[in-house]
Amino acid sequence: MRIGRKADLDMTEGPFLKKILIFIIPVCLTHVLQNLYHAADLAVIGRFRGDAALAAIGSVASLNAMIISLFMGLSSGAGIVVAQAIGARRGERVSRVLHTAVLMAALLGVMVGGTCFAVAPAFLRWIEVPANIFDQALLYIRIIFCGFPVSMVYNYAASMVRATGDSTHPLMFLTISGVTNVLFNLLMVLSFGMGVEGVAIATVVSQALSATLMIAFLVRQKGDMHLSLRRLALDGAAAKDILYIGVPLGIQNTLFNFANVLVQSAVNRFGDVAIAAKTAAGNLENFVYVAIGSVNQGAITFVGQNVGAGKKENIKRITFSCLTLGLVIASVGALALLLFRSFFVGLYVDNPAVAEIAYRKLFLTMPLYPLVAVMEILNSELRSMGKSITAMCISLFAACAVRIFWVEVMVSLYPSIDMVFLAHPASFIVGFVANVSIFILTFRRFCGKKSEVAEPG
Repeated sequence: MRIGRKADLDMTEGPFLKKILIFIIPVCLTHVLQNLYHAADLAVIGRFRGDAALAAIGSVASLNAMIISLFMGLSSGAGIVVAQAIGARRGERVSRVLHTAVLMAALLGVMVGGTCFAVAPAFLRWIEVPANIFDQALLYIRIIFCGFPVSMVYNYAASMVRATGDSTHPLMFLTISGVTNVLFNLLMVLSFGMGVEGVAIATVVSQALSATLMIAFLVRQKGDMHLSLRRLALDGAAAKDILYIGVPLGIQNTLFNFANVLVQSAVNRFGDVAIAAKTAAGNLENFVYVAIGSVNQGAITFVGQNVGAGKKENIKRITFSCLTLGLVIASVGALALLLFRSFFVGLYVDNPAVAEIAYRKLFLTMPLYPLVAVMEILNSELRSMGKSITAMCISLFAACAVRIFWVEVMVSLYPSIDMVFLAHPASFIVGFVANVSIFILTFRRFCGKKSEVAEPG
């Protein structure tokens, strides 16, 4: 995979709408499939092991996301650095970043997974997991922590492969591992009679398979994206560049998910029924969110390559194309979930009380998802323009601060599950206004400067 070859998707020349669409379709399918496999976990456990088991998994989902999100931010940092190097035609830099990032992912996965395994009981007590599902939740999350090393390796490698314009191979590998996940789910739960531990084991097995396929793919590549296991090393300059972009994003994601953990903790206080309802509705919402995320990935990659190539004049057209696609995805997805809510929620639960609360959550959040599309895409483009710290500060204020205030103040004043659910819509509105305002100001300054590669370090 040599940068600049004719077979690759040229991201520095128009028409951009068509090229972005070609790029994001496999990414979108990849993200949706990832969520679909998690949905299969929840559907199998909810249908065959009951609401308590479903609540056990749902009660720790935000915690898992918070812990891993710091290090997943570094994977996006690696992808952005690779995209900029490709745009600048710096092949040796691509190779150094590749070998540094893969080793970094494996080491961080071992360190973080081991630490979290040890302190998991304290984590669960902190988020107030109910006593009747505590043991199931602990068993599930500890097995998931064991899969951190392979999960990180896949995500780091996939981010860099997508930065070259290849969004198809990550989709292929995830499809194979996802089918494996579903089959193992059914085998563990139905054949072996397991509960939450069965779906956790299936998840780790599928993650290991996807990581193995991705590494094997990179080892077989020729040119700048060839991975040599003997050359794995932490290059100081490459690591610095990854950290420069990735750490602010990682902190942003971690604090973003910290706020979600507080929201989940507030939900946990309302018992199993509320937790199960939030889990089902939240997973459905996530299908739309990850689809929007595919457009974010397109924005990061296209803007990153054009910044690297010094073609700032293309950013405006890329932004317009990405916003158009993001708004269409958000609007259609939200409408589908609201119109067919009974069918979708019914895939997870058959308890009318659980379903009713899930419906209310969908009605409170989904109408505002077009705002989510705009704020996420613009925030992603700020990072590719070299404004990672600016993007982080916006998200910390809009998502983290607003949600923490809502849970600690508004829910305390008006305690109800619906008030807890309103924490997200409130942050969507603030985030939309903040991201649009800051992006417009930053874009004018950025494009007004002389063309230069926005390269960290």
